[in-house]
Amino acid sequence: MEEAKIIINDNLLCDAQSATVRMALIQFSISLQDKDFREALGPIGLAYQARLKEIFVLMSEDKSR
Repeated sequence: MEEAKIIINDNLLCDAQSATVRMALIQFSISLQDKDFREALGPIGLAYQARLKEIFVLMSEDKSR
């Protein structure tokens, strides 16, 4: 799997750094599946879930298009 190209403050992350970000997002997404955890965050919990879904779609797009 080719890692997504992630740029932070004009700096392109290397593949290892991008993989670390991807894994952190996956872990946060898993945590948000816990209803108690999500509800403890308040309304932002559902917003985080929605944004993570959008990010995962972007990260998995076919780069050959």
